[in-house]
Amino acid sequence: MNKYEGSLIAMHDIFISYAHLDDDSPTGREDGWVTTLKHWLETALKTPLGRKPDIWMDYQLVANAQVTPTLLEEVRGCRALVLVLSPGYQNSEWCQRELINFLAKTPPSGNREAVFIIEKYPVKRETLHKRLQELTPVQFWEPGLDNKVPRILGWPEPDKDEHNPYWAKINYLANLLADHVRNPVTTVFQLPPDVAGQEKNTAAAQVVWLAEPTPKLADYWDQLADAIRRRGGIVRPSARDAYPLTSAQQLTAAISKDLEGAKLMIQLIGDESGQQIPGAAGTLATIQHAAAKELQKSGSGQKYLRWRPPEVDLNQITDPDLGEILFGATRCGFEQFRQQVLETLDQLKPPPATKPGGSMTICLTAGERDQPLCDELSSILQDLGWEVVSPPAKPTEGDSAQTFRENVDEVMRMSDAVILVYGKESPAWIQAQYMRASKLMGNMGKLPVLIEGPPEEKPALQISSRTILGRTLNCRNGIKRDEVADFIRQLGRDRDG
Repeated sequence: MNKYEGSLIAMHDIFISYAHLDDDSPTGREDGWVTTLKHWLETALKTPLGRKPDIWMDYQLVANAQVTPTLLEEVRGCRALVLVLSPGYQNSEWCQRELINFLAKTPPSGNREAVFIIEKYPVKRETLHKRLQELTPVQFWEPGLDNKVPRILGWPEPDKDEHNPYWAKINYLANLLADHVRNPVTTVFQLPPDVAGQEKNTAAAQVVWLAEPTPKLADYWDQLADAIRRRGGIVRPSARDAYPLTSAQQLTAAISKDLEGAKLMIQLIGDESGQQIPGAAGTLATIQHAAAKELQKSGSGQKYLRWRPPEVDLNQITDPDLGEILFGATRCGFEQFRQQVLETLDQLKPPPATKPGGSMTICLTAGERDQPLCDELSSILQDLGWEVVSPPAKPTEGDSAQTFRENVDEVMRMSDAVILVYGKESPAWIQAQYMRASKLMGNMGKLPVLIEGPPEEKPALQISSRTILGRTLNCRNGIKRDEVADFIRQLGRDRDG
């Protein structure tokens, strides 16, 4: 028997990685803080996802327990990792292994990660894994009355009051995860421009400077930063509390560095101007505003957007410097301003470079056992500038088998190319899919192609067609980005004849 047969690992939507001490049950409570959060997150996900989500978390593994290959494979077989960040998580050897294992399997797609951070308790950003330092956590704590002792939301149990910020955080996180987990039905696949040139242009056009906010506007900063990143933008500073506030010289140097290359500058202003900076005449808000205005005056084409909440009354502002900033700020609801920012960001994007051959539609398909491999290939292609159709491996809840087959057949039929992914799936499944795709596409003079991924040792496919043998990419020793890119480009050249 092949060593991978009989060891099917299910593909989970979400894996929750947490330190077990963060899920200790308070006195009189059956469920701990993380288990309770999982329950409400699962409930909130049903509406935007359109089905019950598959969320996995390990209840059995305790301190010093053996970390088995099966457990590590469970982590690798998830579409998204929800990380419950706390000092306990940072100190947990198992949690760090989970994280490293997931990141190794899941390369970033463009400017997006498949990791979502729940910050249960403040942790210094510089202590995080490098790939996580620029992610925006969903903060499940608030400053206490003295602004020193954090108050954990939902502890010991969430208040059922609908105005409790705990529920707003759950709903926000659920929508982020649903958008990530949801499978697209169709997308357009375009030939990428020169990769090096594209990355250079993207970095220049999509760097967004988002001024550090006051504590009252911290949640708005997090939401806006996340929206910008999901749109492909690069946010500077990388976190809302990244600037040094004990030295005017260090602060202005950090701001100047972050403004380099920024085409869009944004400042969220409330009724507070922020901390007074030692050695400077101004506050955090006024110093940042002055730096942005100075750069705007240079005539380099930067756009500067400011926003103030509708409830801020200018007549109640006694600080003239703060009043000056607020006077020119857009006064509207936050969602309206967020849309304005995203529309501006889209306008600043350079027109896509083109190549002979224009665009084509590609379908990347895999069985359940090869969904992680399919996701890895999709991430590589998206990171290189392509978009990919990846039909689900099985019907979603509410779909009949016949409707599911008809939908997948239509995607294949309408595609210019179909790529079959062969990793751990059975040869019989691959062969059946090849015959199915060949029948659908053969009348149009097209045939499916194959990408073989790990493991290296597995049964050979019983497909006699010479065409498939000449249109197969062998990646049994591991997926290599450059080889995949060259293979897909050749598909485009073959199509154009």
